[in-house]
Amino acid sequence: MAGMPLAGLRTPLRAHGRSAAAHTPPLVARGLTLDPSRRRGALPKQAWQWRVCGTSVESVDAVVKNLEERAGETGLRATREELKNEIELMVNAGKEQGKDVVVKEFLAGEFVEICSTEFKNATMDGKSTLGQMSFNNWEPKEEETLIEGGVNIRGDAGGSREYRTDIFFKLTNSGIQGRNAVAGSYEFDEEDPSKILVQFSELRVSPKSSDPSDVEAWKAQLGPHNPTMGDDGSIVVSFDKAPHAYLKFVYMDKDLQCFETQAGTFRMLKRKA
Repeated sequence: MAGMPLAGLRTPLRAHGRSAAAHTPPLVARGLTLDPSRRRGALPKQAWQWRVCGTSVESVDAVVKNLEERAGETGLRATREELKNEIELMVNAGKEQGKDVVVKEFLAGEFVEICSTEFKNATMDGKSTLGQMSFNNWEPKEEETLIEGGVNIRGDAGGSREYRTDIFFKLTNSGIQGRNAVAGSYEFDEEDPSKILVQFSELRVSPKSSDPSDVEAWKAQLGPHNPTMGDDGSIVVSFDKAPHAYLKFVYMDKDLQCFETQAGTFRMLKRKA
């Protein structure tokens, strides 16, 4: 990671007859300033980045709120460079607040993705294909798709330990919506208290909706190309050699969780209401 900006870094203010505090913007008062190269007028609001001045709870809340506004309903996809300051703030907040370890009681639930630096199988604006999304298992491979968000689902640490990531998408040419699910299970890393280890068992694509008319439209478009499709429109691929991954949590509380993967991807998730 790039170096953490010095805590307390601020641009000096001239009072012009009033106290400097009277000119302090609300976000500066809460521990953040806008990077001068990212101020309004230099780049659109969506490209603003924070200069880290502290890692208080208020600072974390301000960054999360900004990312949520930029993410909308489908989540924000950005490069690590674009999210460099936000990532550094969350990493340092986790360390300083003792929230950079896995808390078993916080693992289970359904979490909505706020932002991600993953671009392996999609462009920055979420464009992909059935082939890219399925490791070339679904046809037609060149069928264009648009990713519309995702959720991360985890079972209870003392029970099933289910692990699943659902990606919602639509077929660009028809607007039909689907769900791409990678499922498996997780266990704890005995050597690193910030990690869980994930083993994937299957890949499943299906209609997003179970409404009969939506299922029939899905089957009509993709069924002829995928003879193993089930009556419910799902196509399942079981892994002969289960892929493995790990999640290293840099920040975890009950409702907000940030982790990095072995591929260097950063993700911020919020518990679904």
